[in-house]
Amino acid sequence: SFNFEGQHRRRFCSQHMVRGMVNVMSKRCEHAGCIKCPTFNFQGERSRRFCAQHMLEGMVCVVRSNQKELESRAKVNRKIAKKNKNCEHGGCSMQGVFNFVGEKRGRFCSQHKLEGMVNQKNRKCEHAGCEEILFYNVRVIRFCAKHRALNKVQKLKCEQCSKRAHFNFKTEGKARFCAKHKLEGMVNVVSRPCEEEGCFRHPSYNYEGEQMRRFCWEHKHKGMVSVAFELCEHAGCSKIKPAFAFQGELKGRFCKEHKSEGMVSVKKKPRTTRRRRCKQDGCNFQPSFNFPAGRGYIYCSQHKMQGMVDMKNKRCKYVGCGKRPHFNYAGTVEGMFCAQHK
Repeated sequence: SFNFEGQHRRRFCSQHMVRGMVNVMSKRCEHAGCIKCPTFNFQGERSRRFCAQHMLEGMVCVVRSNQKELESRAKVNRKIAKKNKNCEHGGCSMQGVFNFVGEKRGRFCSQHKLEGMVNQKNRKCEHAGCEEILFYNVRVIRFCAKHRALNKVQKLKCEQCSKRAHFNFKTEGKARFCAKHKLEGMVNVVSRPCEEEGCFRHPSYNYEGEQMRRFCWEHKHKGMVSVAFELCEHAGCSKIKPAFAFQGELKGRFCKEHKSEGMVSVKKKPRTTRRRRCKQDGCNFQPSFNFPAGRGYIYCSQHKMQGMVDMKNKRCKYVGCGKRPHFNYAGTVEGMFCAQHK
């Protein structure tokens, strides 16, 4: 919008204009030497002539957008004033929110309230005998700052660590220990156990079509299936969490044993990066082989080229051996030699 005085073409914005440039797009105040945008004129006129600094006596703002904004604000203020009536005390402009118990409309403010009046607008703490205004709770405001800790539902922590407690003796109702620190004979008193009498395992089985889990794997009835996890779609297969489906499908349908030709694993990987695939067309196995001087993994064990070695897994330390090591001295963790060179 900016250029030098006398020029008509717009060249720069307000941020990058050169010193001495003026706004050649918008109309300017008629006062000599003033480059501000005008918004004032006499009542009834539409054109803008002067800015707020140089307006003449009797002039008003004739910008329609400002007038509409002022009118909308005044309308909102009138609605608020109508809804929130002022205190009935003479000359007080504060909002009236106090009245006697049983009344619905507030009449007086906190300064001019009469003895025995209570706050009728804001909800009060649910604690017995407390008249404080509500501020605290997890989702819904129910208690004041003083009584929030007394009425807040807290998750019980293990007496030995900071984990959540789930275990105690069957006759006790309050959880005391986590799974790691539970004492002998303790059971899960938080989660619902298997319906079999004397069993305290987590249930996962029910009849097909039902949603509620009733029995564990050991005590499930004949014909029951896992309703906690997805099952393989093959008839009679009870394996859970199927991972194989056709390319492009997002949900696993079959287990490894019953997958059809052309199916691939669609199970979500814990890593965010995309898993590498063997460079052989149509192969979905992960690569681990490359030439000794190469970088990265190119082919799987099935499609590796002559001279390639396993670059991903450790090899036997015997010179010239490319087999994977599984043997070492007792007490060590990593393998050093293969079965042939141990």
